[in-house]
This record gives sequence, structure tokens and C-alpha cells, in this order.
Amino acid sequence: MFKHLLFLICVVAISYGTGMGTLQFIENYLDSKNANTYYDTFGDEASLEKTRHLELQKRSFSSPDNFTVYGSCELEDEDIHVIFSNKNNGFQVNTIGVGGTQSIIHAMNLGAIHDNIEGKKIVFIATVNWFKEGGIKRQYFTGNFSKVKYFSFLFNPRLSDSLKKRLAKRILSVPKEKEVNYDIEKFYARLYLLENRRSGILRSIVDPFYRLYYKLSIVEDKYFAYKKLQEYRKKGLPEVIKPVLENHDWAKVKSIGGEKEKAISNNEFNIRDRAYEHMKARLLEEHRFIYPPDSPEREDFLIFLEVCKELGVRPLIVYFPNHGKIFDYYVQKFQLE
Repeated sequence: MFKHLLFLICVVAISYGTGMGTLQFIENYLDSKNANTYYDTFGDEASLEKTRHLELQKRSFSSPDNFTVYGSCELEDEDIHVIFSNKNNGFQVNTIGVGGTQSIIHAMNLGAIHDNIEGKKIVFIATVNWFKEGGIKRQYFTGNFSKVKYFSFLFNPRLSDSLKKRLAKRILSVPKEKEVNYDIEKFYARLYLLENRRSGILRSIVDPFYRLYYKLSIVEDKYFAYKKLQEYRKKGLPEVIKPVLENHDWAKVKSIGGEKEKAISNNEFNIRDRAYEHMKARLLEEHRFIYPPDSPEREDFLIFLEVCKELGVRPLIVYFPNHGKIFDYYVQKFQLE
């Protein structure tokens, strides 16, 4: 029996060593090709694949004049990127997030970065209607989830064990999506939460597998960075954008707003007439339970803030009034009720 067990351990050790060695070789090759290259123009992109990958986000933090803004659907608006493009304000804004990228995803985005982050300033755009009963929708979670960031968070030596357990507990609470399988990640989260001796032994046994799985996700992520950098090279883009300071024509922007006001006449919420007619019947039910005090999003937001604290990051929290007149109307209505 002992001989069989020893043989099995040797096979696992050899397989682990071979797999880890192969992945390390590929990672070193990709590092040599990327050679710490970074293009400022990456900051102007708004895409799901950008949000889910890590390597180029890490390089943005290493650039002295890059500034990171975390948010969700508002970062997909072209007007934002027009204002910040070409370092119009003297620095490069790197936007991270698309629709449905909420606090728990951004907690992993930030917590996955181990180096060159202490003392950095960031902006975090939170949205009021995230704080609904049930918190983040499972399709938004699975759509934005990144295994490389998840494991990089859990293996980050600068984050406390208690914070990692809070993340693990939150991950387990997200309902399972039929089309997406996160059993590997959730199993590790369960092990992380168990305190007994047996779980410690089991974690020691499976830890090499997860280290290998994590290394594979790093290689995949760096391959994405390699392809993205190759794309920029082929376009002949400069790595560093020289600041082009310019004044925005706010009078023109205001005049455009004035033209659009002409399409509003049948409601007090500044919603276009046709849109209001289409949506007014369901407005009340959609916004009725927008502020429950026990929303899971509250804990997600607190996890994000704790990540900032433990990493020494200085966040500016921005709340957009997602159609403030509607929210004000229903808050007053609920208070009267």
C-alpha cells in the first residue's frame, strides 16, 4: 500500500513539475516578446475582454502618467473617451469596466494587482441601482468573472486572509449559471472557508493543482497581452502618447442638449416622449425596491474598499444619479407611504 501511494505521489510530482516547467517556459517566452511594452492607447478601449484580462492593466499602473477609472456601462459611452483621449487633460485615463461590472468584480480587478499599486489614486464609479435586492445578477457576474484575477486575488500576499475569506464566501453565494461552470473556482473557495484539520490537509493536497491552474491562466492572459500589443505594433501606434492639452467646447455640448430637449414634453423626468410612453407602465415596479439596506452589493462595495485599504490605494468614489429625478421621485413616494 505504501509503495503504491509513494508511486502515485511521484507521478503527481513529476506531472506537476513538468506542467509547471512547460508553462513557465511559455510565460518567459511571452515576457521576452512583450518586453514590458505598453501602449497608452489601451486606456481608451472599452471592452469585455479588456475588463477580464490582467497583464496590461498591471502595466498601466506601472506607467507614471496613467490613471485608472473603474466603472460599468457609463465607460462604454464614446463621449467619455473623446474627452480623455490623446491625454487631453495631461494624463492617460485607463477605463476598466463595461455594463454589469459591479463592486465584487472590481474588488478582484484591484486585488489581483500585487505590485506598483501602493499610494496610487483611482476613481471608482458606483451606480445607485446596483444596490438592489439580490445584488449583482448572475449573468453579469459570470460575464465579467476572470479566473486569473480571482486566483491572483487569493494568492496576493498583501491581502489579509480574512478579506480573502470574505471574497470566497461571496463567490459561493452567487447563483450558478447553467451555461457557465465555475466548479473549480468554487471548490477552492469552499476549502478556503473551512477551518478544520481535514480541510487543511485537503488544501495542501490540491494546492499544487490550483497553482498549476493559476499558472495556466497567467499564460493565457499574457498571450492576450501579446496579441493586443502586436495589434498596436501593426497599426504603427506610438507607445507613449504625448499630451495634447485642449479646451472642450462646452457651449457646443450645451447647445446639443438644448436641441434634444425639444423631444421632451409629456413628463417631468427629462425622458424623451416616445421612450416615456413605452416605459411608464413598468417604471414603478422596476424602481420600487431599489434601496434595500441588506443588498449583497453593500458587502461587495465594502470588500472593494477594504482591498483599497490593504493595498494602500487612494480611491475617489463617484456616484452618478442614474436619472436623479426618477430616483428622487420614488424615494419621496416611498417615504410618504
